[in-house]
Amino acid sequence: MLLNLSQSVVLLTNLQERVIEDIHEAGRVTKNCSWLIRLVNFLKVPSLVVEQSSAEFGLTISALRNQFSQYTQCIEITSPIDNLVLDRLQEHIKQIKRDQIIIAGLETHRDVLQTAIEFKHHGYNVYVIAEATSSRRYEDKQIALQRLRHHNIEIICREMLLFEWIRYAASSSVRDSAQQFLYQSA
Repeated sequence: MLLNLSQSVVLLTNLQERVIEDIHEAGRVTKNCSWLIRLVNFLKVPSLVVEQSSAEFGLTISALRNQFSQYTQCIEITSPIDNLVLDRLQEHIKQIKRDQIIIAGLETHRDVLQTAIEFKHHGYNVYVIAEATSSRRYEDKQIALQRLRHHNIEIICREMLLFEWIRYAASSSVRDSAQQFLYQSA
């Protein structure tokens, strides 16, 4: 299924100060998530940012936090994603009437994987942006991406997201302006 701008919500997980410092290709993930946040702001797509135990792991890194807009809602959780946290996230998503969840963040083999599988199990269309997620070990990310595919969760790249979203943009000027995101490197 193609992504539809009016049905999408972005979920960013655990891009926190004391988590990202040990992540494989942390700089690349940060740049790709920054690109994603700029695109979300430009196209006015709602996004949820999950911060787990910020007292322990810190806040979302400032390079990303400084880009949050009125389309971004931060949600603090005190435990890994479980049924209670999932219920909270689902409530937010139901309020904005979206059924496509695009996930980016950390770590691929833990919170990203578990969140994606849980949302898929609850009937959502789930997508993970491959270059906007990682783990401490490269191998963990690769195994997680394989497992996500096995659960029929779509693994996408930035350009897939961009081109599918702008198909539904309200005007040709928005579509033309969105082209700028093609030329922003990660």
